[in-house]
Amino acid sequence: MASPSEATPNNTNSQKRRRVGGQGACHNCRRRKIRCDGNQPGCAACLARDEDCRYDKDNAAGQTAGALVVEAIGLLNARPSQEAAQTLASLRDVSNAEAIMAHLRAGAGAGFGLSPHPSDLVAMSSTAQRSLVALELEARHPFLYPVLPPIDIASPTGILQRLVQPAVVSNDETPPAQKALLLHNGAIDDKAGALVNAFCAEAESLWETERTSPSTLNMAAALFLSFGYLVQGKNHVVLAYMSEAIRMGTHLGLFGVDRDVAGARTARMTAEQTKAASHTTWGVFNWIMLMALFYYQSGIDYPIYPPYLPIPEEDDAGVGVGRVFGSESSSPQTRYVGDTFPTVCRLWRIMHEVTIAYGKDRSNHQLRDRVSLEFAEYKYRELLAWADNLPSGLVRTERNPHHVVIFHIWLHAAILDIFRPFLRRPGQPRLQLKTFSSPKSSPDHIYAASVNQLKRLVIVYRMSYESSGFTIVWHTALLYVANAVLQSPDDGEWLFYFLLCLYGYQGLRRCYPVVEAISGALLSMAMRNGHMSSRVARRIMTELREKSLRRVPREIRAPFMADLDLAMSDPSAATAEKLAGMFEENALMVDFTNVFDTDGAE
Repeated sequence: MASPSEATPNNTNSQKRRRVGGQGACHNCRRRKIRCDGNQPGCAACLARDEDCRYDKDNAAGQTAGALVVEAIGLLNARPSQEAAQTLASLRDVSNAEAIMAHLRAGAGAGFGLSPHPSDLVAMSSTAQRSLVALELEARHPFLYPVLPPIDIASPTGILQRLVQPAVVSNDETPPAQKALLLHNGAIDDKAGALVNAFCAEAESLWETERTSPSTLNMAAALFLSFGYLVQGKNHVVLAYMSEAIRMGTHLGLFGVDRDVAGARTARMTAEQTKAASHTTWGVFNWIMLMALFYYQSGIDYPIYPPYLPIPEEDDAGVGVGRVFGSESSSPQTRYVGDTFPTVCRLWRIMHEVTIAYGKDRSNHQLRDRVSLEFAEYKYRELLAWADNLPSGLVRTERNPHHVVIFHIWLHAAILDIFRPFLRRPGQPRLQLKTFSSPKSSPDHIYAASVNQLKRLVIVYRMSYESSGFTIVWHTALLYVANAVLQSPDDGEWLFYFLLCLYGYQGLRRCYPVVEAISGALLSMAMRNGHMSSRVARRIMTELREKSLRRVPREIRAPFMADLDLAMSDPSAATAEKLAGMFEENALMVDFTNVFDTDGAE
């Protein structure tokens, strides 16, 4: 049968003018249903938008087809012969190239044990608009970037209702005594909240008598006081106590001094003293790095040198001994956390240099002007190379202990902070990375890939772990995802993930008064940016307060950062307490202008 072009004598113009969204159009133009000139490797429309241009079906992968074939062969060769044959058999009825590659990459790394079935792959390829950089990360670094099966949130009510309530099915292995400690401030019994002030008063009294005697025990005590006041939202002594911990650690030669000084000060320690000091020092150092990098505190102290003592469970060569969970040769603490604690120590040892570079002279210069993109890319590559060889116990599966999920949360949050200063700003050109195969690779692509991983981590942790309702250490994921989606309101899924984070915080309100300030700050940001009406924001805030098991009559002090983008230029205006205090001001401003007060965000 003759084609339409053959049946039409005067078809010159028809051949030149491609149909809008037709078969010759690139993926982006087909999705937008706009005219595409069909030029390869990039059409005019995609070049104008600075987007990755790719063609579906016969044009898929274009100039990268050869590279994909090589990658596919490499992935198959990396598997046992029988498994490779089974994989090929399972793909017999799948004709979409992107779907085939997604399946092969999924097999290279366990994405929470949820590797997509072949029947799901076509849906995945049509819904997941990932950049070439994201695909490269999934293929080459599946430990950090496992392929994520699609989640249907077209009707998000059902999944949100499940996420509002604490997890019913728990993967936690938290010892009862530790749960009791985490629930100390009234999560189970509101009467226990009355004891918090008494405990704090006693701790402060003991501290006044011990603060002049530096020791590993007192150093840890100072850090616990810092953390306790932070989550209670009481006052600004958080940084003061942390500075005391740093001062003691430096005085004892545990960190903050060069190797010669540290060696001289710790030389007389016995083996038992060294073991105890090592665990305590690295625990304190980890928390300092977490605070320093994630909270952008002005005036915060930074140890110039990392701990001198070896990381617990490491051999002399600096390699983890890889003890198995429950090993008889391990202490009870090691049996509980396995390889997670020493791995977290190594993460913050790598990030220490980032903390120093990003933290110094923060009040005098823009971060982007004093830290180079080459440095950021180098540290990111260091993280990738390190993560590719992590213990198998830290691979993401459906049955991870909760501390493994927390590790992955912190790791991706650290990646976001590495590249946050280099994200594309209005009126500025997009920066380009040098060590990725895609010619358009940029910090924005890396940032987006880690945001997607954090989104999934939030869903998994909230739905599968009881501790999501009583441990605040996972709130880093909530804060970072909420910030990311508020910066991309054009994403059709932004409201779902924003509410997901708010309801995650709602579950923590029972334990931690400071959460009220964080929730208010995020809603204030949403109104300020014009993404949410005052009526909707007030309704959400009322619902969060009504469902909370705890009332906080006093003022909440939350000096850490809530607006992570604003924190880079104006930290004093970006704190949770500042933004929460502006909730009503922003609501009244929206009411007054009546510009964004619509039902669009309901």
